[in-house]
Amino acid sequence: MADRPGLSLFHCHMENHMQDGFMSLFETI
Repeated sequence: MADRPGLSLFHCHMENHMQDGFMSLFETI
């Protein structure tokens, strides 16, 4: 549950997944 506004990093902890793009930012308003 998002409880504070701003940008947050969403990612997988497996390094090869991060290299393949399983990482992004999302904004809570």
